[in-house]
Amino acid sequence: PPARHHQQAYGLTGFAGTAMATGVLSARFGEVSSGWQLDGRVTGAGVRPPFTALQLGSLEANYRLDSAGVALTGLGIKAYEGSIEGEVTVSWAEQGVSVVGEAMFSSLDSAALLAAFDQDFIAGGLAGDVRFGWQQGAVGVLGGIEVTGKLLVEEGYLPGIDLAAAAGLLTRRSVTGDGTAFDLASSDLVIGNGDIVLKNLNIESAALAAQGDLTIGDLKTVAGLIRTGGNDAFGATRVPLKISGTLQQPKVRPTEGSVVGGAVGTAILGPGVGTAVGIKVGEGLENLKQRLFGNGDHPAQKPGDGEKPGQ
Repeated sequence: PPARHHQQAYGLTGFAGTAMATGVLSARFGEVSSGWQLDGRVTGAGVRPPFTALQLGSLEANYRLDSAGVALTGLGIKAYEGSIEGEVTVSWAEQGVSVVGEAMFSSLDSAALLAAFDQDFIAGGLAGDVRFGWQQGAVGVLGGIEVTGKLLVEEGYLPGIDLAAAAGLLTRRSVTGDGTAFDLASSDLVIGNGDIVLKNLNIESAALAAQGDLTIGDLKTVAGLIRTGGNDAFGATRVPLKISGTLQQPKVRPTEGSVVGGAVGTAILGPGVGTAVGIKVGEGLENLKQRLFGNGDHPAQKPGDGEKPGQ
């Protein structure tokens, strides 16, 4: 037990110069065998975290601060029409600062949240469960950040990508359109090496259904493949769509294999069934081509290629 301690409640009006808050800080100071320790509970309203444009309605947490770092447990945040619960540990040493934690959130206004980072690539009610970490010293917009978890967006909107219009095309034209409204979207989330990867992405609405994977690079570029079609008996065959471009100007078009296969199938068997069969065959041939030739136009080099006899 501490050799001595002191407990006091303080009015909280500011933190770290740039984070403004009002509330109460309850602190208990004590000496422990490894040095000193400060623990207690903090509550605040109108909190603005340092170096960000985020604005939190309210915050409360238990904390423990010592010479090695600070740990926040029982963390509760009200912000952007929703709530966040979790825990965070910030450690510092000669190697630098590191952060690890986990969070569960629900009913967040994703459009307002992204606006704090000058982004607008999705809107809707955001929920999720994630584990995260950050290591000082990495470069780039998302440098050093690692996140894994699951995301869910309800009654959402994807601006700039009209999946329904693109699914109706069997040409290689790129489609942007006004956007895609949906009832529900879910995805596995992985952030690392500067990329945001959405795996097993599933989008549903009364008009369409879509599944696929997307990668957002350095909060600038977007790339991926989504299979989409009407959410009814006539939309059982999903059209594979290639997503490319930037977050501000995304582009979507059917893959080359689906264009060729769909056209051939329609010519042989007629529209509808013929088109669907053709798309499936074209997609299969395109996958085979990638296995044989990779992503380029040249076959992968076999072992020993390029070597002279006797080498």
